[in-house]
Amino acid sequence: MFNNATGPTCEYDTELYQTPFALQPHWYYDAAVYRAEAKAVYGNNWLCAGHKSELKNSGDFVRLDFCDESVLLVRGRDGELRGFFNVCQHRGHILVDERRGRLRGGIRCPYHSWAYSLDGALKQVPNQKNIPGFPINDICLPQVKLEEYGNFVWVNLNLDARPMSEQMPGLDAAIAEFIPDVEDADFFEGNSTTLPINWKTQVDNAIDTYHFQFSGPAHRQLTNSMEFTNFEREFHGRWLVEWGLPAQSSQGAGYDFDASKARGKVDGFIIIWVYPDLQIVGMPASRTFMTYRTTPFGPEKTVLDYAYSGAPEVKGSVTSRAAIDWMNGPLSEEDNSLTTGVHLGHKSQGFRGSRFLIDPEKSRYSEHPGSAFHQRLHDQVVPFLDR
Repeated sequence: MFNNATGPTCEYDTELYQTPFALQPHWYYDAAVYRAEAKAVYGNNWLCAGHKSELKNSGDFVRLDFCDESVLLVRGRDGELRGFFNVCQHRGHILVDERRGRLRGGIRCPYHSWAYSLDGALKQVPNQKNIPGFPINDICLPQVKLEEYGNFVWVNLNLDARPMSEQMPGLDAAIAEFIPDVEDADFFEGNSTTLPINWKTQVDNAIDTYHFQFSGPAHRQLTNSMEFTNFEREFHGRWLVEWGLPAQSSQGAGYDFDASKARGKVDGFIIIWVYPDLQIVGMPASRTFMTYRTTPFGPEKTVLDYAYSGAPEVKGSVTSRAAIDWMNGPLSEEDNSLTTGVHLGHKSQGFRGSRFLIDPEKSRYSEHPGSAFHQRLHDQVVPFLDR
């Protein structure tokens, strides 16, 4: 027979401490919330499709998937970059399966071989000659809005969306300042991982530096790679930049690098986060950066998309290779284990929601970006919950 033990009431004095805003736990697994986010967030915000170097030549394409949508960006023979819904106008089959590559001819549906030119116009339909008056010239792939900003390519499903320069003022300058190789960079490689978590769990972790010193050996390697005691942050509402100067040696870091060749803060550890789901990460003394998206495909299914680029002269170098392998391996594996544990905890009746710690100095430990992310997302999604 068990007795109820006495203990703390788990309450706090709201006159002394007011919990900053945080989403309720069900926002991390509720299907209705996910459907509203698909419309409100992913149907109305600029999403990064990749670095411009992936789309330099005629036929180069990048596929961007999220929620129930698939978007195809293609460089045309006329040099124009266009974005289309990646779906055949015949029976709705997805047109291109690969994440990135080059289309040698046009765009051909694998189902009935309807063929489109690189500008999205329908050009060939089997059995067309037996269909009098078939309106081939009136059929094309529906376009999406796109923009090149900060040397990256962005997509928005809302054709009336305001330009990136208005929604994210100063972001392009910050990217150029902290990642000076970005303008002339080349794409190196990419990969993806699927986790049984909500996409916001990964965003919460991405903009959280509170855990760096406490959450495992790979994160201690991370803090050893920079001067974490002088870590700085600038929060701009829809975007965030954080940086630490490179360490004076790579001892204790996740990979070896020559600190004597570092160019100051631009060769430190850098995070540029952009609402809703993008991170651009500069890895210390490697002249290599990662773009990292946490893409939802369901309330409890998220694809983590990693793409690595950098200065052309360091492609394949020992340091760049080591930085990519460490990011892909120990650091990402440790983060993914942490976010999986958090997602499981969100479903417990014993968890009431995050209690963000925000200090007056907005220090490297302060969780104000997380609370602000929750507030912005909440305000954008709530009007769509009853639709």
